[in-house]
Amino acid sequence: MRAVIFIIGICTFSLAPLRPARAQTPASPGAADSSASMKNFSIEGNLGYNGCKGDDDYCDGIWGGVTAGFKGLYRLNQVFSVGFSWQYFKMWGDRTEDYMGNGVKIDLEGSAWAAGFEVRFHFPISSEFRPYVFAGLGVGDGDVEATASSYDISEKHSDDNSYLVMGVGVEKSIGPQLHAGVAFSFYKNDWDDFDSLDYFVLAGTIRYTFK
Repeated sequence: MRAVIFIIGICTFSLAPLRPARAQTPASPGAADSSASMKNFSIEGNLGYNGCKGDDDYCDGIWGGVTAGFKGLYRLNQVFSVGFSWQYFKMWGDRTEDYMGNGVKIDLEGSAWAAGFEVRFHFPISSEFRPYVFAGLGVGDGDVEATASSYDISEKHSDDNSYLVMGVGVEKSIGPQLHAGVAFSFYKNDWDDFDSLDYFVLAGTIRYTFK
């Protein structure tokens, strides 16, 4: 009797590896591709100081202003990203002009927006600390209002433009998906009517990378 039980036990042990394993459901290729693509996409916001540079009369006297904007970036590989950008500028200033033999204070207020495409090159120094350079082009619109309050005179002028932007920046990882940094950019504008009126921007940045 013991021999029969021993033989049955041996047969059971030897046949166990032959039992088919439970099939595992493979992951959806589409879901994997979508997840990988989202990891390469990020959005970036900025807020900072902007100024005006140029020979146009409206730029003379502008001392600066505030700027804010956002960018959507897609990383092609470890060093290159492409994306779109939108930026808003608000500027103030004043100057003194001679009017009928009197020095008249002229208050200046300007605003503009710019929208376009950007290419960014990341220097592969480390994953935590990454300097970069960027360049882009696009279109925009701006207006400047000059007011002489003492004479109740106001003049406003608007114009369209295309632009080329170049800049440098650096960012540091502050979380699994967050990066903070600072960037400087210069907008070379080609206006329809304004003479030479360009912008420079120094702004803090915050970037969020999707999972």
